[in-house]
Amino acid sequence: MDYYESWPLDLEAVIWDWDGTSADTLPHAFLFWKNICGKMGKPFPLKDYDHVRREMRDPFSLFYTEVLGIDFEKNDHWIKPAFKEYMDASDVRLRPGVRQTWDYCASLGLKTGIASSNLEEVINHRLDALEVSRGPAGLIRSVVGYGPNIRMKPFPDALIECASQLNVHPWACLYVGDTPGDILAPRAAGMRSAVISGGYSTIEKLTDGKPTFFVDSADELQVFIKRLIPIAQVRSAVWDP
Repeated sequence: MDYYESWPLDLEAVIWDWDGTSADTLPHAFLFWKNICGKMGKPFPLKDYDHVRREMRDPFSLFYTEVLGIDFEKNDHWIKPAFKEYMDASDVRLRPGVRQTWDYCASLGLKTGIASSNLEEVINHRLDALEVSRGPAGLIRSVVGYGPNIRMKPFPDALIECASQLNVHPWACLYVGDTPGDILAPRAAGMRSAVISGGYSTIEKLTDGKPTFFVDSADELQVFIKRLIPIAQVRSAVWDP
């Protein structure tokens, strides 16, 4: 029996991570980290994207402290606005198949949200630039990011708040991510998890975390999503859009 079959067929919402899952931000983040290390007179310790994947930490703030040698807590007052400014000026694109999978979920009557350790303002700015509608009547109905009352993953704060804004119970949500923290956070929130390879983590780390699903692309995820919702819900979405 597949693991997913042990869960009730009650999926109502799919909540997505942003960096590395929804959006291909790694190339832009890599250059940002290299830039701030240079400004602080620190050697940049990372050779390439695969090196980042091997060294990534959860919560993300540990990556700054343990890998880059920058105390995130002491420097977040300038790192956050500098990161926002850099990302706002970057041509960040969605990963292949993500927009199509969001549309697919909407066609099935599922709600879609984003819960991230990134800043809400950064995500919202990029969604607007990509002409992705957001808000209660939009394609992305809720965006929750790291902030004063939302701790970074693997804490489940952003996921629980996003589910609340979507007006669904956490156990009726599937969380889609790309790091071990994206497996631990939904587990703590009582959600199922799916991880997509090629983001900010290695395949070995992801499989060791034992997510509910492991896929290589957003397109592949559609197969599992369809199998997680009731037939009656599919009929309702098809006949009563």
